[in-house]
Amino acid sequence: DLAKGFRMEHALKGFDEDNVFLKHCPKVCISALTGRNLDKIFVHVDQVLSQSSTRISTHKLNKAVMNWLQQYHPPVINGKRLRIYYLAQVGINPPRFVLFVNSPKLLDDSYKRYLTNQLRKTFDFGGVPFVFHIRGKETQKEKRESRPKSSNQDRDLCYLEEALEDLTGKKERSAP
Repeated sequence: DLAKGFRMEHALKGFDEDNVFLKHCPKVCISALTGRNLDKIFVHVDQVLSQSSTRISTHKLNKAVMNWLQQYHPPVINGKRLRIYYLAQVGINPPRFVLFVNSPKLLDDSYKRYLTNQLRKTFDFGGVPFVFHIRGKETQKEKRESRPKSSNQDRDLCYLEEALEDLTGKKERSAP
């Protein structure tokens, strides 16, 4: 009300240009003095609330991911290409998604933005903040390190230590 000579469309355009990160959010120009557009606020609030409670099946998400990958392929980084195995929704309010990939290091920020924008556009998540986690495939080395030693490995280690002791004449046993 206090800003004279401004049209709402110009104010919204300027706001969008200055705040690109809020482009997906619904915006309403209101007037507290005249009450203009106050009734539109609650329509948007209800819409965002219902969108944040939306649950999408993994099947629908994966079909959409396949389409997104065909439209815009992930970049090649250090001679390797990002592989997306699947996308799953793991929670609501706010919606939480987990993207399973071969290596999170291969997902650069621009491609992550592309995926989040496509998710918003395809499933109508305008105005809804969501959490987007990336999970990588466990490497063979990580699998070996996380695997507990079997009793056979412990026994073999004892035999090797005894053999070393016999050869060197020194007792170099480690604690069991």
